[in-house]
Amino acid sequence: MAYPNGSPLTFTTGPQNVDEILASTMSQYHKSLVDNIYIAIPTLRYLVSKGKKQIKDVGNGVSYIIPVIYKVNSTANSYSNDDILDTTPQNNYTDAQYLWKQYSVSVVVTGLESMMNSGRQAIFNLVKARIDDAEKSGKQKLAQALFNTAPGTKDIIPIYQLVDATSSIADINSSTNPFWQSQVTTSGSFAAQGWADLRHNFNLCSQFDDTDQPDFFVTTQNIYEYYEGTLVVLERYTSTKEADAGIEALKFKGRPFFWDPSCNSGTVYELNSNHLELAIAGSRDWSEGGFVKPTNQDLRVNILYWGGALVSNARRYLGRLNSVTA
Repeated sequence: MAYPNGSPLTFTTGPQNVDEILASTMSQYHKSLVDNIYIAIPTLRYLVSKGKKQIKDVGNGVSYIIPVIYKVNSTANSYSNDDILDTTPQNNYTDAQYLWKQYSVSVVVTGLESMMNSGRQAIFNLVKARIDDAEKSGKQKLAQALFNTAPGTKDIIPIYQLVDATSSIADINSSTNPFWQSQVTTSGSFAAQGWADLRHNFNLCSQFDDTDQPDFFVTTQNIYEYYEGTLVVLERYTSTKEADAGIEALKFKGRPFFWDPSCNSGTVYELNSNHLELAIAGSRDWSEGGFVKPTNQDLRVNILYWGGALVSNARRYLGRLNSVTA
């Protein structure tokens, strides 16, 4: 229990509130906290489970830079005999730069709380529970930030902006650089055109390399149910691999198709984990800073830190359907 503004602990007993049964008999307490507030974070869990690398040595760099090819070599051509060959110098590479973003969540425990929550009177470990709760709060904040439609300058770049055809991402303007555009299709009624639009956009994402295709799909609960309603019973199955990550998923072309409570309304994302990565900076994956005691207060404060960035090395392999309805 927290006591705002330094208010003392108060509760009422006495003969008007506690009779001999309450005074002589202990209540039966469930031994652990029961979550009644947090929502599912399947997209964040999936990205973490698919993470192929973790950025170490963050102190050696101020950003995460990905070298990218953005032009073909223009000298490729046929020739005959002693034709003059094209030896035009090429300048076909550039950098995509992602800045690190940070999130934090705090844990505060007063001396009075520590004193009361000790020994056999403690139903559960208050400090451990608050640390666990803080980490859940931080992860939920990050999971919701993945779909933020109006991110602040301190927020990670969300999937909503990474998977479009107009945003300036990683210092590259996709409006003027078509190679940096994702595949976006304006859809409509799922019953009338949902399957056709899913197939079409999947093929757009696959046109550059037929061995490098979207490997998971994220949508809203409503669209997930539209999709589920079109499947025959035998097609409604989950993958053990996704189930191990805590995700129950249908399938589209053999890839997991799941819904996220934070996903943008009317949207289906067709994503490729080869080209979409949640890069975590070093050990800053909700790592604890350790409890610190202020000199002028009887309490301890612990901060949990996360640092990283949501990055794409080739946005053209990512896609989305907009304006999907029933």
